[in-house]
Amino acid sequence: MIQATNTEPFCKLSGEFRLALQHNKAAIAAAKAPTAEAAPLSLVELVRKDAERYCTEDDLLRVLNAVKEYAPTHHFGAEYSALFKTQIDCSSDALKDLPDAASIGSWINKSTAELFARTTTVREQYEETIQVPKKRNGSMFFTFEDSKPDFEAKTVTKNRDRVTGFEHTQKVPFNVIRIQAVPQQQNLKWHTWIVTFLFSKTSLYYFFKKGILKEVNWAEKKLSMEAPWSLLEVALKPPQASVDGFAQLLGNFERAVVEPLREQFMKESDSKATKTETQKSGGDKESKADQPIKKN
Repeated sequence: MIQATNTEPFCKLSGEFRLALQHNKAAIAAAKAPTAEAAPLSLVELVRKDAERYCTEDDLLRVLNAVKEYAPTHHFGAEYSALFKTQIDCSSDALKDLPDAASIGSWINKSTAELFARTTTVREQYEETIQVPKKRNGSMFFTFEDSKPDFEAKTVTKNRDRVTGFEHTQKVPFNVIRIQAVPQQQNLKWHTWIVTFLFSKTSLYYFFKKGILKEVNWAEKKLSMEAPWSLLEVALKPPQASVDGFAQLLGNFERAVVEPLREQFMKESDSKATKTETQKSGGDKESKADQPIKKN
């Protein structure tokens, strides 16, 4: 570092400062060098990078098998585990026979995702009331005031395709997962969820429906599923994302079973405790009032 002539001194350079500058020339030069901007990716690089999100058939099968293997290993909370046992079954069912399968079929028709699935439909007839021009003497009748036809109502029969459900277009090892909470006490209800799924090359769509098994008697139960289908979308890559999504479903299942019980029984417990305290308080006052009056 050299001080130019006819300039104001910038600072006094000690021996130690000069030595430090000598040792850090490389770092100073690197700090002053402009940062090189990353070169834009080529078309081939962009396509390859995006392709990392996509799955092959083998990738999908590995994901579904991982979900199936995870199911019996899921750890439920202490309260739930003390009150219920869990049954989780993976099976291949006729998807169109699932409760309210038509709702999932309608969702497919509205979805823009490239799903490996198609809707199932049935042709049916229906009646519709339409307005048609009146006819007189076998010809269309027009009024003379406005030269427009006079209309009348007519019921006609038409045909339409009604969505009944859906089916996968790719073979999979199972298509339905049933989760059931089996009560360990007689004052608890049987809870059951039905889980099915759709998939594309990039995403897995879990559809789940909540239900109750109503006891007709000790041996017979009737399934009641009034709640609509709910949806959880997860990525197929990395594979753990689909397993984590199913674990989230099981956590939701546990909360749906336990939270109403906690609200019901804890409130009852608090109410009984409050009533007991009130009775004790009132009883004390009454016992004092019943004491005989002392005579002077």
